[in-house]
Amino acid sequence: MQKTFLIIFGLFCYLHIYRDYLQIKYGYKTWFTKLGHVWHAPQHEKKGMVVFFTAGTIALYFAFR
Repeated sequence: MQKTFLIIFGLFCYLHIYRDYLQIKYGYKTWFTKLGHVWHAPQHEKKGMVVFFTAGTIALYFAFR
């Protein structure tokens, strides 16, 4: 149960990074890139990508340890 949760959380973090990457790099404005963002704050997206990368990596580390 815990391993499954950590894997899902890790994958969610990496999916969120990919979504932010599409917004920053290519300027995509689709339902996928708008999903989950209540406000548009591009100045915080790169910081969020670092936080999600760290959280996702730690979650996957503990899931597969």
